[in-house]
Amino acid sequence: MKYLSIVFMLVSLLAAVPLHAEEMTFKPAYETPLKGPAAAAGAIIWSHGANSYYGVGDVTASAPATFVRSLRDAGWDIYRLNRPTITEELKRSSGTLRERAEELKRQGYRKVVLAGQSAGGWISIIVAGQTDVIHAVIADAPAYRGVNWGQKERNASELYDNLETVKRGRIMVSFFANDPYDPGGRGPKATEILQKSGVPHLVVDNPPGFSGHGAANGSAFARRFGACVLAMIGDGPVPTQRSCEAASKESGPSEAFKPPADLRIAEAQGAPVDPFLGKWFGVYPNGREFMLVIEKITGERIDAAYIAGPFGKTETATTRRQGHLAPNALMFDEPGKSKLVYSLRDDDDLDARWEASDGKSTLTAVMRRLP
Repeated sequence: MKYLSIVFMLVSLLAAVPLHAEEMTFKPAYETPLKGPAAAAGAIIWSHGANSYYGVGDVTASAPATFVRSLRDAGWDIYRLNRPTITEELKRSSGTLRERAEELKRQGYRKVVLAGQSAGGWISIIVAGQTDVIHAVIADAPAYRGVNWGQKERNASELYDNLETVKRGRIMVSFFANDPYDPGGRGPKATEILQKSGVPHLVVDNPPGFSGHGAANGSAFARRFGACVLAMIGDGPVPTQRSCEAASKESGPSEAFKPPADLRIAEAQGAPVDPFLGKWFGVYPNGREFMLVIEKITGERIDAAYIAGPFGKTETATTRRQGHLAPNALMFDEPGKSKLVYSLRDDDDLDARWEASDGKSTLTAVMRRLP
């Protein structure tokens, strides 16, 4: 019993040891050389999401949201705070982000901007309320709690509390339809809070053509709102959502997304598969564009083209898949290949789920039918 007590005591002590911020990494977000404090327009810290809803920690994502590249090209130095999902803790993550932001300001950067998606946007807002060194915040689909009822509601109530602490700088917050972490109605309340505080702000609330928790990660958001993001981190007038949307109406595939020229949509047959016909387009939470097109129907067999857009050093790739109709879903589950599942939604869009062939990671998104 004596030895068991000692073992129990050691285990308890180890469990009580805090996981330190050194487990996080802070580094340039891209391989291109940094300009440095004297030459850069400023420094931007990108903070990724952290929730395991998608089956893999977002720390493994290869790059920030697509729009961040345009900020780099505009002369900003882009940094990235990597926070391993297994050690994620709100106070520690926000504290480390604040330390890094203040250090960049001490190095001589004229402006320090925080940008992030989901949990990354959440901690960015928190830090903006804690220090006066933050020039602007770009927070996309901010969330830190879960998707279940009660947890999802906290993604609203706690967000409002965080926004009320922001008294300086500029802030852009974006909310999207069909976000499983969003209880709805956050746009008007966020606007009310920021107006009351007198903080220059742009609240992008459910912009048409964008759907899901990762809607801001892809090139469509970069094309429509990239100029407005650049305006928000500058010093000039604050744009409105209407002016952003008027400047660019595009929310479809990017120019880099190149589906094969021989795509042919199967003809309707008056069958249950007919609602799935068309060119369906979506963006995964990691920002990768994808498309599904049913090309041929032979009895119960469905032949389709699955197109995944460029991602990192990977070019657009097209694979032909064979699937079938399952209860309430269109499914492609050939042995040794990724599993694709599509379900019709009440709003006539399509819920899409991709699962790796080994089952270790998944991605979900909402697709819409292109004209």
